[in-house]
Amino acid sequence: MKKNVILLTAVMLSGFAFSQVGVNTPSPKASLDITAKNPKGTTTSPEGLLIPRVDRQRAQSMTGVVNSTLIYVDNVTTGSRTGNALNIDAVGYYYYNGTVWAKIDPGIPVNDNLYNSNGTFTGNRTVQQSDKTLAFTSTAKTGSNHFSVAGNTFSVDAANDRVGMGTLIPQNKLDMGPSVGSTITDVAGKKLAVYNSTTGTSFYGLGVSGNTLQIHASSTANAAPGMVLMNTGRLGIGDPAPTVNFDLVGTLFGIKNGITANSWNNLWFNVGSNGPTINASNASDGMQFRVGSNATGTYGNGQTLRTVATMTSTGNMGVGNTTPEQRLSVVDVANANPYSGIAGFEALNRTQGVGIGYAGIQSIGTGANVSLNLNAKAAQSINLQTQAVGNVGIGTASPSAGAILDLTSTTKGFLPPRMTTAQRDAMSARPAGTIVYNTSLNCMQYWSGTAWRDNCAGSIATLSCSTVTNNGTLTKGMVASGVSSSISYTGGNGRPYSGQSIQSTGGITGLTATLTSGTFANGAGTLTYTITGTPSAAGTANFIINIGGQTCTLTRTVAAPPIPYTATNILTFNRTEKVGRAVGYYLDHTIIGGAGGPISWSEQTIDLGRGLFARLLAGTAGAGQNVIRYWIYGTPTSAGTVILNVSIGGITRQTTFVISN
Repeated sequence: MKKNVILLTAVMLSGFAFSQVGVNTPSPKASLDITAKNPKGTTTSPEGLLIPRVDRQRAQSMTGVVNSTLIYVDNVTTGSRTGNALNIDAVGYYYYNGTVWAKIDPGIPVNDNLYNSNGTFTGNRTVQQSDKTLAFTSTAKTGSNHFSVAGNTFSVDAANDRVGMGTLIPQNKLDMGPSVGSTITDVAGKKLAVYNSTTGTSFYGLGVSGNTLQIHASSTANAAPGMVLMNTGRLGIGDPAPTVNFDLVGTLFGIKNGITANSWNNLWFNVGSNGPTINASNASDGMQFRVGSNATGTYGNGQTLRTVATMTSTGNMGVGNTTPEQRLSVVDVANANPYSGIAGFEALNRTQGVGIGYAGIQSIGTGANVSLNLNAKAAQSINLQTQAVGNVGIGTASPSAGAILDLTSTTKGFLPPRMTTAQRDAMSARPAGTIVYNTSLNCMQYWSGTAWRDNCAGSIATLSCSTVTNNGTLTKGMVASGVSSSISYTGGNGRPYSGQSIQSTGGITGLTATLTSGTFANGAGTLTYTITGTPSAAGTANFIINIGGQTCTLTRTVAAPPIPYTATNILTFNRTEKVGRAVGYYLDHTIIGGAGGPISWSEQTIDLGRGLFARLLAGTAGAGQNVIRYWIYGTPTSAGTVILNVSIGGITRQTTFVISN
């Protein structure tokens, strides 16, 4: 022990003098020079440098460790590979590099590297290529994933020269993987970017979603594409879900013959707020529509095209004419039919229509008989004329020069307007010479300027049902006898008139007014109608008289039948009520009817006053005993007396209501 202390003291004194320490040597060659006592030979005593020995947990717990500190970890079952012990995974020597304990002897063979062993980077790595190349080669003949980064993030199929992103099995030279966007705006569907901003808000590239290829230009992360191509062959521009093969959404679509600003030979389609338009510029020679008839050629190549229509900048349209001089100029180039070769207008079933040719018009269609009609809108007229003499012929190609209208036929006649007297008289304009057929009189008539004239039955100028001489009376339910009415007229023409029978109207049936045939007087006169039958009700019976070209309504009064009651026991009695006490009860009167027939009455309400009301219930009374029923109701408002009068059969009785407080 004493010897060791002396040696240690000598070492320390030597260190203080020369800043170098030697062990087993008087001449240290370094700050610490340890020389073996027996560097050679077969001596069995151990020699060497014994470094501090700790377990992993102790090394992990050290703080304030100076760089290059050396330790020997003899146990790695304690602590964990975290923090400064990240590299301590086996027993061995470790030195502190300022951050973690670094292994001096990694304990792996010299040929252990990334070419023949798997491993994990413990930090960032950089390959400095300088002016050298870095190449990965493969002689693989099978498989599909010969080089990959982070699973399917990047994959190389060297056997088939394919690169995959998002797939380990690329199917194409560049395969972006099977994932698609769940919707047309899903950011996951934006697959390949040619350009994008650092914030991802200006995407130029391709995307995929639901059987749809997306084409984006400056799209935000969740924006829909500007153009799509669907697996059905539909192309949409501005429409992410096209419903036709080419679906263009916008207000303007154009075609021009150059890309400069002055390329003004343009054709464009505009869909604005005023509706769609087709436009063309530099169309001084017209915009032409051409059609080819042969089956060969595409887009005009090998086609024989015929100009079928031309639109000029002057607003003229030509069909079969490339230089139209009218708003619509149609040329029948085949001269197929002089009356229908230019245009045809047919019904949907094509059974009838109108054809126009260069020489006239005619009816067309598949029907056996097709009419040709001219109709003017509302009350407007149809004018027919010729520029030569102004006459019109129907049934003849050579109308008489002396007639404005020449109707020619050996099998048909002329049919003038047919109307009733009322319709005739309702005509607002009837110049002298107007001809009609009066269906009320079955007579051809003309207007003389002051009156309707004819050569048929007699006529009159006026017919007055307001100055009537009535004979006899009419009573409900009783057979008419000796009843007649005489009606005055003026302007008679002395011609005969036919007899007529007219049924009653106005809610009363069962009556007939009969006029026997006769002759109108020349001038004023009367027509006497005999009224027969049994009236169905009391009131006013109407008879609409139409004769001699005039109309009026004859009215006759039908009286109610005689009161059928011969006896009554309508009682007079009093009732007492209280102010403020509500009442509600039936009040019946018994009557005895006679043999004159039944009588009916309708429901009615009577205001008795002082807050009381009486409602007469509808009913019918006949022979024998009957009941008239009232419903008395209300709340008396003040004291006093009110009276209900019951009157029937010529006898009146009273019910007095005395209201007390």
